[in-house]
Amino acid sequence: MKQYTFELIENFPEPTEDKYSHKSYPVSGVYKFPDSGTLHFVDKDYGTVNTIYGNYHSYLNVTDKSTEEPSVALSLFLSTVAASHGHKL
Repeated sequence: MKQYTFELIENFPEPTEDKYSHKSYPVSGVYKFPDSGTLHFVDKDYGTVNTIYGNYHSYLNVTDKSTEEPSVALSLFLSTVAASHGHKL
């Protein structure tokens, strides 16, 4: 199975207002906010912010133990994003 990786942006403070607006984020990417327990998938090109709450780390698999870089199968990643919109793949 192919594995795809993505960088988690962790050093950006969680917006207090308009956290669901793409304009509140400097770049597209996956933002991790440990205080609220959420991941925000920000796409500035399409102007969307998708949020996954709860136990998101259970979706990530560490494939390289030396770097601890999270990796996730594309199908699981897409299913997770779709589920955040109430859709199925």
